[in-house]
Amino acid sequence: MQYRNNAEVPFSAYITNLGKYTEGRTEGEWVDFPTTKEKLQETMKRIGIGDKRADGTVYEEIFITDYDYNLPELVQLNLGEYENINQLNYLAKKIDEIDDNMQSQFQAAADIFGTSIDQLINLTDNLDKFTLYENVKNDEDFGMKLINDDERKVPEWLQDYIDYEAYGRDEAINRGGLYSEYGYIEQTSGIEEYYKGVADIPVEDLVLLPDDKKMAENIETMKDVLSATDAILSEQKQTAETKNVTETVTDDISEEVDEELEEPDIEHGICM
Repeated sequence: MQYRNNAEVPFSAYITNLGKYTEGRTEGEWVDFPTTKEKLQETMKRIGIGDKRADGTVYEEIFITDYDYNLPELVQLNLGEYENINQLNYLAKKIDEIDDNMQSQFQAAADIFGTSIDQLINLTDNLDKFTLYENVKNDEDFGMKLINDDERKVPEWLQDYIDYEAYGRDEAINRGGLYSEYGYIEQTSGIEEYYKGVADIPVEDLVLLPDDKKMAENIETMKDVLSATDAILSEQKQTAETKNVTETVTDDISEEVDEELEEPDIEHGICM
């Protein structure tokens, strides 16, 4: 993706020492994302993470006081002050890998659907599930765009009689899309949830680790647990479905037996 002002990264974050901030001292630095473990560790050291207080406790918590976005057209992502650093780094890397021809698609999708960092990361792998009508900001624009792009050209003498706004409004409602800062965007197929949390970040993309080896082992363990949980849930679902089918068949048989028992005995003029 191309960035504003010849920048080389999608965004930067001002990382602050939380402990010192609560004591009335602001110690922090700008960090470009994506970054590396080495660069981040140097920053942490300079802002006092790992330093000891007078009582012997250690400064170890950080938070983010500001963001500087280099995305085109001043795109503002929905990022907060307590975002996970590893997630921020992974998001920046995923944005960096977006093709230039999908740049506007991401901007519009992020503006409407990127309400959390997890969703933003997933959007980077689902941009083909959206259609963007650039610079279409309202119903009238949308109506004109659809009609004028149609292969059936509208004669000039007829154009003044067309209610573009009404047509655009109906189409926007039927398609289920929304107007963003960058145009009308609609979701054309289901989004695949490739990313569900920090455990899905490749180990080589993690930049803030208390113990690299231990963290890697923990992540693999978490993945195994998730896989096992999915298998158990799937088995339980199949068991429940089988049980429902069995109960349905049993109920049907019982109803048939009851009906037979209730049939009138015509010969004797009585009902069983």
